[in-house]
Amino acid sequence: MPYDSIHRVYSWLEDLPLPAFPNPKPVRTVLAARSKRRRTPGDGGDDRYDDHNSDDHGVNHDPRLPSPPLSDSTPIHQMPLETPKKRKTAHVDAPAEPLSSTNQDETPRQPPRQYELPPPPSTASSQDDATSATSGALDASSVRSGNASPSRLLSTLSLQSDGVQVRSMDIEDAQMPDALVSLVNTIDMVALGQQVVPAQLKAEVAALRKTSRSLASFHDFVYQEAARPNPDHDDDDDDDDAPNCADTPPNVTVKYVLDIVGEAKYFFDSNQDEAGWNSLAHTSILRAALGCHRENRLVTVTPCFSATVIPRYRIGRVPGRKVDYVLSIEPANDASDGPAAVAAVTQLRLRLDEESISHTSFLPLSSRPISVSIETKRGGDHEKKAQLQMGVWQAAQWKMLSQQVDAQALAQLAFIPGVVIQGHQWRLVATTYRDHKTTLWTARQFGSTETPLGTFQAIAGLQVLQHWTGEVYWPWYKRNVLKLQGTL
Repeated sequence: MPYDSIHRVYSWLEDLPLPAFPNPKPVRTVLAARSKRRRTPGDGGDDRYDDHNSDDHGVNHDPRLPSPPLSDSTPIHQMPLETPKKRKTAHVDAPAEPLSSTNQDETPRQPPRQYELPPPPSTASSQDDATSATSGALDASSVRSGNASPSRLLSTLSLQSDGVQVRSMDIEDAQMPDALVSLVNTIDMVALGQQVVPAQLKAEVAALRKTSRSLASFHDFVYQEAARPNPDHDDDDDDDDAPNCADTPPNVTVKYVLDIVGEAKYFFDSNQDEAGWNSLAHTSILRAALGCHRENRLVTVTPCFSATVIPRYRIGRVPGRKVDYVLSIEPANDASDGPAAVAAVTQLRLRLDEESISHTSFLPLSSRPISVSIETKRGGDHEKKAQLQMGVWQAAQWKMLSQQVDAQALAQLAFIPGVVIQGHQWRLVATTYRDHKTTLWTARQFGSTETPLGTFQAIAGLQVLQHWTGEVYWPWYKRNVLKLQGTL
């Protein structure tokens, strides 16, 4: 309603005469008077208000107020065709302040759905100062809507100075570190089926081959024959690229692997969700590769479905992403530096955000360093989403490490591996870090739960990454992050 109309109403209210009420009568007298005035229908009149409308002094006591004057004299046919808007009213004692001249009668609309973005991370590093200018561009584009596609987000992240770019895992790429090339060559040998089946299972395979056609591909070269060399050494021996697999747990049999293949086939055929794949197929392979008992194991697998990135380590204002599993290190199980490592971890936690040595506040990982991360999808067209989750997650890991060690020490860590599982397929990915930017290298398939041999390949590939964690990542971490003296 325009302001002049509102003002006219208030003026009319102020000019109304105040009614003079008679002295109150006893309730019984009033009821008796009303009873006497009651008439039957059709008596020709209605004096229900006669006793209240006038008194001996001629004062009008009609409680009904006269109608307000018309706000204007505009004919109805010339009035604008607008639908009155419903408004909530409140009691006021004075004329309201003038309304704004814009959008007075518009119904408020719900704003478009947006991410609830966290506040910018507060850090003391110069790196964050350099990247703060890029946060606005990221917010204004792909993070604006919760429906932004992974491809759109990845494209925007690639433009950020502290973002993530995706590159093909091509060993001919000059930007790929030599150490990562060596690991890729080792994984390629796993993908070929070279020495991925424990030698003690050869007799069981021979016995079951008569009734299982899927075991026909188990030729002699698939069996392990000797200890595996370190994939990062520089010898020129022809067997350098053979997988460096840990001992397969004794409970892993051919029958165990056949059961995994059967479960995975059922999950695929029935369109099972990610939780189903994780609980019965993926976890079974992880247990087969890394063992079920943690008492004396340095490297173990930790489920972390609900682990979120600490805001300090996020890329600008991008919401942190999650993964499903990680390979983590149990410092107490270090045969040579166990007590010293535990003490160093405790001291470091006291100085870090959320009292966690990891880039997540997830309690099981607050005192266990993360090495390899594993993201799972049930299959289909989720590749870009998996890349986004792995890229953002490991970018946070690199950012955390860059705040704990100097640039020279960080350069000694050539890469961090990861695994992306899509339904049956197990693929190696890796990230490198240069000038505050993370590069996600993707991908090399090394295993598949579609076949028994492919399942053994998945187990062997995980054991290669377990070996890398214990022989490469953990020594670097002890020397540079925990500052343990005498660590090679």
